[in-house]
Amino acid sequence: KGKDGARTHSSNTTLIPNRYATLAATANAGATSITVDNISKLAGSYSFTNSANYFASSNLASGDLVMVIQMQGADINTTNTSAYGTVTNLKSVGKYELLEVSSVSGNTIFFNCTGSSGLANTYTVGSRNRAQVVRIPRFTTLTVNNNRRLTGMPWNGAEGGIVAIEANTSMTLNGRISADTLGFRGGDDITPDYSSDPGIIVTGN
Repeated sequence: KGKDGARTHSSNTTLIPNRYATLAATANAGATSITVDNISKLAGSYSFTNSANYFASSNLASGDLVMVIQMQGADINTTNTSAYGTVTNLKSVGKYELLEVSSVSGNTIFFNCTGSSGLANTYTVGSRNRAQVVRIPRFTTLTVNNNRRLTGMPWNGAEGGIVAIEANTSMTLNGRISADTLGFRGGDDITPDYSSDPGIIVTGN
């Protein structure tokens, strides 16, 4: 804990402290390691819009903290009725756990499992199931100044949608830590094209 030191967010910019990678294969309860699609995505130096490298060691390493979380996979009502979209079986969606890294080899992350039996839950990938790994900065203290904001990468169907921070001693929040609108992708606005229908007259307006 605290390996990334003290941090004060004072710049006039919305910043993203986390890093995200897709779980590459189903990880069963009891497993002591997981594999991600691309380990470089969890490096502090991995850059995307508003990303901030708050990590003492850029590459994921021993003592770092990660979250494993099931993002998608629930069953919904798919009938052409007003009930469409109703969740009929949540399954494991929303389950998560925090794990300390023991070592990294290629795209595989091994955990410190002293006194435990590995993962508490199964995280499933494939078909409609999506799970991800989120790297969490381990601050001693965190201060977010007035009118400043920490947030996360918007969910893109594979990664993002999460804001997670560890502060070992204290957190002073005068600004905001916000996940507003990060977890849902809006639908496309589809405008029908009637031009090929002989029964429809299309005008310039």
